[in-house]
Amino acid sequence: MQKIGFDDSIDIITKRDPRYHKDAYYFLREALDNTVKCLGRKNNLEAARHVRGPELLNGFRELALENYGPMAPTVLGEWGITETSNVGDMVFNLISEGTFAQSN
Repeated sequence: MQKIGFDDSIDIITKRDPRYHKDAYYFLREALDNTVKCLGRKNNLEAARHVRGPELLNGFRELALENYGPMAPTVLGEWGITETSNVGDMVFNLISEGTFAQSN
């Protein structure tokens, strides 16, 4: 089975579950990458096994504030993100599509 790219995965996910804007998924990936970098993880494989929910949420929050400042709640709200569980839902959508790996 051929693995599809991130862009194609997002297209599939947003057609299946239109609650969150495509930009929200790109921001989530950026937040994960930034969190991995801040935690000093060596590579994405190690990160996939070790980034915990609270770590990702904290990285997500920090990046939103850094990028959007006091407008962060407004921007995230436009993307369909109004509470932390929305980020979890997006992560599970990415896991179910095979884009993100679930840690054990």
